[in-house]
Amino acid sequence: MADAGVQRPVLWGEVRPPIEYKPTTSGGAKVDAPSYGEQGSRLGSRFDDIDNAFSEQATLMQSLGASDPQLVIVFEAVDEQADLTRVAELAGLEILTEVERDYDPDPAFPRKSKNKALPVTGCLHAVCINERSRANILAQWRQYSQTGQVDRGYAPLRVVFDHLKDVRPWGPQDRVRTNELAAALSGMLPGDHSIEIELWYRLSESLRQKAQTEVAALVEASAGRVVSVARVDEIGYHGMKCSVPLELLQRLASGDLDAVMAVKSSHVMYLRATAQSYSFSDGVPAESVAASPLPNGDPVLCVLDGVPVANHPRLAGRVIVTDPDDLGADTGSETKLRRHGTAMASVCVWGDLSSSGTPPATRPVLVRPILTPVADAQDRFEEVPDGEHAPDLMRRVFRELFDGDGTAGPTAPSIVVLNLSVGDPASPFDGLISSWARTIDWLSARTASLLWCPQVITARY
Repeated sequence: MADAGVQRPVLWGEVRPPIEYKPTTSGGAKVDAPSYGEQGSRLGSRFDDIDNAFSEQATLMQSLGASDPQLVIVFEAVDEQADLTRVAELAGLEILTEVERDYDPDPAFPRKSKNKALPVTGCLHAVCINERSRANILAQWRQYSQTGQVDRGYAPLRVVFDHLKDVRPWGPQDRVRTNELAAALSGMLPGDHSIEIELWYRLSESLRQKAQTEVAALVEASAGRVVSVARVDEIGYHGMKCSVPLELLQRLASGDLDAVMAVKSSHVMYLRATAQSYSFSDGVPAESVAASPLPNGDPVLCVLDGVPVANHPRLAGRVIVTDPDDLGADTGSETKLRRHGTAMASVCVWGDLSSSGTPPATRPVLVRPILTPVADAQDRFEEVPDGEHAPDLMRRVFRELFDGDGTAGPTAPSIVVLNLSVGDPASPFDGLISSWARTIDWLSARTASLLWCPQVITARY
């Protein structure tokens, strides 16, 4: 695991050799970088902010009786792909993620091409520092900003400094999106509500346990409680499902970042009000179905969604529902609560109902429910059940369908296509690939080495 962390693949499992990071050469530079003096003047206060944020983390840890404060900082560099492995070893920092991303044109980094309006590729480096590495990084920055030089072994860091667009602590504004939170709370009933806290995945088991313990204490300090914890090492996921009062979430949505203390913790990557879900209000027309032969044979398509109305006129005899988690018991005979699962099953059986004459699927469609109506919202929209973590749920479902659970064989070895038309409105793509997306990528890569190789059709999240 330590080697995997140093090489920093997007997927942590042994899927394929990681892509090697190659530093950008001067001959291929697409922008003119500022001088070290200009960088020092432009970004000096940002490094002061890091120093202040570290002190705040130290105070927060002292309130918990904990020691060894840590802070996640983000380097955003334009036209750069430096390998910080050696720097991490020297400075004593931990690299959490490095992702390539595009940056809009910036006057501080003018493009060399004629079209100055084109975006420029760069890299976002998220690293975790402690007291020792904080002192080392700040010392290198002060030396660079005064002389343009760094100590021996820190040359990749100088490349980052040369191309640095911004440097900042990973703070509350990164961990929670107040606009999405406010939208998610619309229609919520009074009482306690589920939130998901995604922690930065640490390579050390002791550091993972430390982070989990400290964040749990902060949740409890905000009148909340931890419902469940899940870890998927293969994709670097470490999450906690918690329950907190609605009033605290409303304060958080209004911008009161002191409402839930965990928002201040450097261990927290994201805090979301709801787990992966998507409200859906359209039903499936129930008019009579023209005489069409019923399907036969084994299913080749599996729908991962809500519980469908299996005896619906358009679905009767055409879908097979396998519900090992007994999510159907959450709705009973209330068919109005089975909207999304029914609609998606209908699409997979009949296609677009507005296209007349489309024949139904010639094989039955397998539906494996993963969503259930929430109990704490007025419209009872369907989402991943409380206590479930989407990455862990996806891993379990894939094993169940294709590998078996160790005592029983696979439940659906004939499946070659999975439909996952479910998304998380609280987790829009912003340059960092979500844990759910990483899970699907990992599972897709893993299946490529097996005899079965399902194609996953997804609504991207």
